[in-house]
Amino acid sequence: MGKSAPYTKFGVFFSDFLNMYFKGMTQTEVANELLTQQAFISKIKRGERLPSQEIVRRIYDLVGKDIKHEVESAKKDRDDEIRERMIRDGESSYFDKVEETLFIGNDFDKITKPRLPVKVAAGMIAEYYDGVLEKQCERTPIIKQFPSYDFTMIVQGDSMEPKFEGGDEIACKKIEKTIVPGFTYLIDTKDGAYLKRAYPDENGIKCVSYNKEYSDFYIEKEDINGVYRVVGLIRFNI
Repeated sequence: MGKSAPYTKFGVFFSDFLNMYFKGMTQTEVANELLTQQAFISKIKRGERLPSQEIVRRIYDLVGKDIKHEVESAKKDRDDEIRERMIRDGESSYFDKVEETLFIGNDFDKITKPRLPVKVAAGMIAEYYDGVLEKQCERTPIIKQFPSYDFTMIVQGDSMEPKFEGGDEIACKKIEKTIVPGFTYLIDTKDGAYLKRAYPDENGIKCVSYNKEYSDFYIEKEDINGVYRVVGLIRFNI
């Protein structure tokens, strides 16, 4: 199946919608009005992506039309399609939420994810630098037993033992919702990336180790670049 457009029907609707309510405007002009990029508008029209909540709200503010129902309907149709294909093809099917692509059969073997060329700290400041680029990352085959994830990276240190050991490889997924207290997260900060049990409050995150020899510490909200849920673990035992 490969990378076929998952939202073709919505793409047609969106193209007609723009022709009606943004008539005569170029894609770049429409993108500027919707506070996004021209390339993203193009992907929506081709059925490769759905508009974000921010774009849906912006459209309503500009032209007074709410397309939330159409977006949700497109998501439901896609979920139904995925469910049917998964039932039919079983483990040979995989839906990548990041790419918004359904891979079937032999196409599954083509999926890779980036392995960040840095280490996440579990007790000490690990090898780390800002602005890791996609081209700097090794690409590794997708691990289909894991939930959808964005990247993997290597653990360094022993503060999260016995659950996480130095040398373990973890799969991480950027979160958009509330942090669940006590769950393990990769916390990306201006001083490095930390693997800790997280206890959030309105001002930041309290970080707790599994290894009782390590003291808790606190990261202020303004020092946090991103938070990622650990969704998978690989450990090599020789």
